[in-house]
Amino acid sequence: MKFLQGLYIALWSLLLVIPGIVKTYSYAMTPYIMSEHPSLTANEAITESRRIMNGNKWRLFCLDLSFIGWELLCALPLYAGYFLFLNNFSGSEAMAISIVLLLAIPLSIGFFFVRPYEEAAWATFYRDITAAPTEPDEAY
Repeated sequence: MKFLQGLYIALWSLLLVIPGIVKTYSYAMTPYIMSEHPSLTANEAITESRRIMNGNKWRLFCLDLSFIGWELLCALPLYAGYFLFLNNFSGSEAMAISIVLLLAIPLSIGFFFVRPYEEAAWATFYRDITAAPTEPDEAY
């Protein structure tokens, strides 16, 4: 399922960056659909994701944008360490340390807290867009 989703996004990205980004958000709910309906094929889940994301892609994009500050904050200590080591070491020592630090950026301790928060927000977003519409109360 993830392979097929990635393949479709890569093919759309060949048309330029923007169609690839749009399709990334169109297919974003595929894993949630597959976990809720395991009998669906990958193509059916992708099609269903496109259907439920129709009109919701911008909302998910804005949700992702709201996490940029947290991600930058998590990466800040590693970037600070990177520049600190560059100023104190030279030559091959600086190169070795910079490679280690650049590879360690995704492993920053803060990302262990932010990534689950993002996943929970996406799962809540999925529940929000797939929830059955409720009837208004007629008691008033």
